[in-house]
Amino acid sequence: MTVLHYLFGLPPVYKGGVPSYVLDLVHMQQKLGHCAYLLMPGKMNKGSREVDIVPVRRGREKCFEVVNSSYIANEYGVAEPDGFMRAAPLLKYKRLLEELQVQVIHLHSMLGLQKELLLAAKELKIPIIYTSHDYYGLCPKIDLLRQGKPCMVRDWGSCNECCRHAYGLDKLRFRQSALYRWYCHMPLLMKAVHSEPAGWVRKLMYRFPVSGKTSSADSRDEQGSKVQGFLKLQQYYQEIFDLIDYYHFNSLQSKEIYETHLGTLPGEVLSITKAGITDSREKLLPASKLRIGYLGTSDLKKGYPYLLKQLDMLYAGGRTNFQLNTYLVDETEKRPYQKNHVPFSGGQQEKVYRSMDLLVVPSVWKETFGLVVLEALSYGVPVLLSEHVGAKQLLYEHRGTGGVFPLENDGLSKALKEIYDDRSILAGMSEAICSSDINFDFKRHVLDVLGIYAKCFRCYGNGAYQ
Repeated sequence: MTVLHYLFGLPPVYKGGVPSYVLDLVHMQQKLGHCAYLLMPGKMNKGSREVDIVPVRRGREKCFEVVNSSYIANEYGVAEPDGFMRAAPLLKYKRLLEELQVQVIHLHSMLGLQKELLLAAKELKIPIIYTSHDYYGLCPKIDLLRQGKPCMVRDWGSCNECCRHAYGLDKLRFRQSALYRWYCHMPLLMKAVHSEPAGWVRKLMYRFPVSGKTSSADSRDEQGSKVQGFLKLQQYYQEIFDLIDYYHFNSLQSKEIYETHLGTLPGEVLSITKAGITDSREKLLPASKLRIGYLGTSDLKKGYPYLLKQLDMLYAGGRTNFQLNTYLVDETEKRPYQKNHVPFSGGQQEKVYRSMDLLVVPSVWKETFGLVVLEALSYGVPVLLSEHVGAKQLLYEHRGTGGVFPLENDGLSKALKEIYDDRSILAGMSEAICSSDINFDFKRHVLDVLGIYAKCFRCYGNGAYQ
């Protein structure tokens, strides 16, 4: 089978779980004898808006980039909606799909996506599958957060206020430039720039408008124009969602949220994993000092401020024999119970997990899954999750392997007090993890994904599954 995967970009420019998962999926599909290609947004030319699709070299991957695609939003949202609805000649996408003889398109994000790719697929009767890694398209900020809480608003007419710190198009264009990509491939240069505020890349970034901020001086007409722009963008993504044939939800939680916004959708829930997660379970022997691990960033949406507040309460209450291990680049406010480490690479993963008795994932945003949960379980490490983490379904399916706490009423602090006072709880959780039938087999997961392709492929009547 020939599969075209669409995502917003690859490391080191774009990091995180999505690029890692997609690369693992592509490699395993190729290993199983299938032909898998990558399609991504490319550079933005300032002098010309002509869209082109060009082959590029990205390691061993067979990649194509869309020059002058739609802009790629980041966590701050969208400042100028028109830049995210850039049209492309349908013929160019159609020609790509025909030349590669694509049989299935697998979308991993809406970021930078142009509707014409899906319209071309429809003309050629190529099924389109979408994996719910994030909420972009439902929300211009990706995370469905509004003033630090899950957003329940479905009308994008008020999104301009939430996106007041969004990057202007000039800044986004620079972030999609060859220069910025080259910079991201130079780790020593990046380290020097981040340690020196007067660095040249920062100077370049500061030249551009930082946000689409709405000022009090904006006229009523300007405000109305921005509202109309966001409503038009919402309609644009609604039309894209309507073109998708089948949804691969990575958790029950993401399914519930998507269907809350879009109504009942064709699809199924299939938890994700990645190639680097293997069954390395060992029964935990808790240390005398409770070692708590946190592997997220310092962002509010990841729950880091909430975590510190809950641990401050634990510490102030006289329970001081614990250590919080963090791996933050930008940590400046250090607690007496905290030890911040240098961010680790994949090769150090086992050492990191073996040095903790408990992993805490206190996400504030409704995280679609959370691969760190599966990673911790693969080493026999118990987990405490907020009720907003999609991977909580693993703990419901495998009872006794961890706990789920509410963010309200100091839920985390109460759970930690119970564990602090009785360490045998951790030993019991670890034993439950080691005896549970948890799937860590990435090949098995890829075969399940291929099964989804086959199901959709047959629905189009294009012949037998190959």
